[in-house]
Formats: sequence, C-alpha cells, structure tokens
Amino acid sequence: MKGGKKEMKRLIAMLTLVAVLFLVATPASEKLKISSNEIQYKIINEEKMGNIKISLDIRLESEVNKETIIKIANELRKDGRKNYQRLFINYYLPGMEVGKGAWALSHFNPNLEVQILGLTKEEKKQLLKKTTLSESNLIGRWIDQTPYVGGIITISRNANILELTVKYKDGSEASKKLIEKIVNGQKRWIEEHNVFGEYYVLNNDGNLSIYDAEGLIKTLPKIKR
Repeated sequence: MKGGKKEMKRLIAMLTLVAVLFLVATPASEKLKISSNEIQYKIINEEKMGNIKISLDIRLESEVNKETIIKIANELRKDGRKNYQRLFINYYLPGMEVGKGAWALSHFNPNLEVQILGLTKEEKKQLLKKTTLSESNLIGRWIDQTPYVGGIITISRNANILELTVKYKDGSEASKKLIEKIVNGQKRWIEEHNVFGEYYVLNNDGNLSIYDAEGLIKTLPKIKR
C-alpha cells in the first residue's frame, strides 16, 4: 500500500511538472491578443535577459503608420516592462517569417527609436499609381515586404514576352525577362541568364512563390485589382 502511495505521489508530481513546462513553453501568440487604436496585434515571442533586456516579436494584422507603432511600443513598455533598461520590438506582417527580417522595429535603447523597413500603406498606394498596364497584359501584382529591398512586383505578358518589373520604395525600378517552362508538371517562370536557380510559381490562391535550388525562399501576397 505504501509503495502504491509513493508511486501515486510521483505520478502527480510528474504531471504537475509537465503542466508547468507546457505553460512556460506555450507561445504568447496563443494567449495574448491586444487591441490598440483598433489595430490588432499579437505577441508571438518574448525573450528576457535578466532585468536588462527584453526582445519581443509582434504580428500585426496589416501595415500601420509610424505614429501607431509608437503607441503600440509605449503600450508594451508600460505593460510590466518599464523596469528593463532595453526593450527591442520587431514587427511582422501576416505571412512574414520570424527571424528573416522584420517589417518594422521600435527599440527603447533606452530612448524610443522607430524604423519602418518595408513598405507603408501610403508607399504601396503611390507605387501602384505608377504602374500603368492594360488589364489584358497584366498577369498579376504582388507586394514584397523584404526589409530595405521590398517593392511592388508586376508580371505582364506582351505577345510572347513575359516580363517581371519591380518598383522599389525609393522610386527606382528594375525589369527582367522571364522564360516559361513546365518542370515535373509545374509551370515555372525562370529569369533569363539566372545563375542562382531562382524561379517563380503562381499558386492557386494567386500568391507568388519564389524558389531557388534549395527550395522555397518566400511567398508574396497578391494585390487585388
């Protein structure tokens, strides 16, 4: 009987430990969703270094302006994080992979500094205004929010010529010819004179996936016409 009680106590202790570990390991994104000025965002990761530094990864529902980022940053700062010397916050848009470049940053180091590295809503609108293609030639437009080098990607077909054009946030533009090939039953658009093995695939949902020889690089959301 005594042996049975000991085993039961051990089992209860193990189950309690597992429950505690589960709560610690549960991503914050599953537990926290905050509304700030009608902007929805989630804390998807939080790391602390003693009482010196906190790093946060935030998922935004869409692009916001600099003023909104400042308000979100101050809200996160006062929410139990005031005593830390440094608070580093990375902001990601839907579909962006954490750790591969944030859309925006707001760092208390110790004073607040804000950087938007990708395209803002206003920049996106301005770039789209500069894209003038007839609907018959246009295959699609996609937004690339890669920090510093993001822009609006347009693929068009004129007669038998496929062309990809990128308009960057600084106003510059780059174009390249594409070759259409079927590989293992999959339609691919491949850049001419491409030495890196990159190619583009149009997905069933209209989004554009970019691959290289090692696999998927990123998927760009479609801009609705």
